[in-house]
Amino acid sequence: MPTRIICWALQHTNRTTTTSRLNTLRERSTSDSSVASYHSNLGAAYRAHHIFLPMLAGLVSQRKDTVRILDFGGATGTALLHLTAGMGDPSAIELNVVETESACRIGERLWPNEPRIKFHRAIADVPREIDIVHINGTLQYIDDYRAVLEELCAFRASYFMLPRLSAGDISTYATAQMNLWGDVVAKVSAEFDPCGLP
Repeated sequence: MPTRIICWALQHTNRTTTTSRLNTLRERSTSDSSVASYHSNLGAAYRAHHIFLPMLAGLVSQRKDTVRILDFGGATGTALLHLTAGMGDPSAIELNVVETESACRIGERLWPNEPRIKFHRAIADVPREIDIVHINGTLQYIDDYRAVLEELCAFRASYFMLPRLSAGDISTYATAQMNLWGDVVAKVSAEFDPCGLP
């Protein structure tokens, strides 16, 4: 079966509204509970990208006993929450999250006895049989994204999902990802155009 690529970008609510909501959250608390309320306060347009992975995984599960997902840049494994809530049989999930050392450590503490999720510090550590490669808002932060895409393509997954992909004919692209209040975990990237791959 040929690989199918699913790619889209959903816009946040307007910048002023989003900034205002984030500032309100920061003022209320700097505890982990404020992170839990972060997504619920950003609005439906921001959260909508979470519904597509469970939908696709549900379709794949109709023809396979286990759906094997590689979630590149999958943070602390929050995709498992969406998969569990959105699939008819969430026991059929095998989620492999590839992340930084610190995110993997946090994820392993959050999911200590959960057999459906594994954290990997490198793509090479992921088992080779994968049905879905999921890259949610991550690729634009990778300096050598072409090499990463080539490595991910080697899995020969049936589906590639790239929600919130910031790409195109952009002369300059600058961004900073803020995971923890005040911590910048990604840096400026320039001339990002995965559609222009040779």
